[in-house]
Amino acid sequence: MKASMHTLTSLFLGVLLSVLLSSAHAEDADADRAGKARAAMQALRPMAGEWLAHSSVWRDGGWTAPETERATINFILNDLALRELFPERSQSSVRMETTIQFDQYRDIYRLMALDDAWGNMDVYEGKMVEPGTLVFTNLRPGTFALGANGEEYAFQLTFSIKDRDSHSLLVEISTNRGESWTNFQKIERTRLN
Repeated sequence: MKASMHTLTSLFLGVLLSVLLSSAHAEDADADRAGKARAAMQALRPMAGEWLAHSSVWRDGGWTAPETERATINFILNDLALRELFPERSQSSVRMETTIQFDQYRDIYRLMALDDAWGNMDVYEGKMVEPGTLVFTNLRPGTFALGANGEEYAFQLTFSIKDRDSHSLLVEISTNRGESWTNFQKIERTRLN
């Protein structure tokens, strides 16, 4: 009986130690993944701050005169996401609020956008194609805007971080699921602080 109790106790302690080690390993892996996400988000650090956003839309083969608005871009959620808000807007511009995060499980950036033109929350996926240039599309998530006749509009968003004091966003549109892209909107941002 004593030998059986000793065997059961040893077995129990072995299982407990295995669970504790597995839990510790999982916590280390989670910390590593969160660290990977934070590191990826640091590439976007120059975008944080208060900005003047000079926005133009593409019409009749050219850019309209820019309208200027204030924009705030801040890190949120322990530096795991970057959110842009427009505290004010002009009557003619499309207001778009975005949140960017890095999906450390799939090695992609993800952007959620909500605007006051179509009103749907769009999901985009993207990659840093070169240092300072982050390109997103909504092709794989399939969050297309729909036209009056049911046509699908896909968008490509290209963020170009020039330096700490300026960056831009080029929005392009496609009616053929990304086979070709046409200019839609551009926003040039200059730092206020």
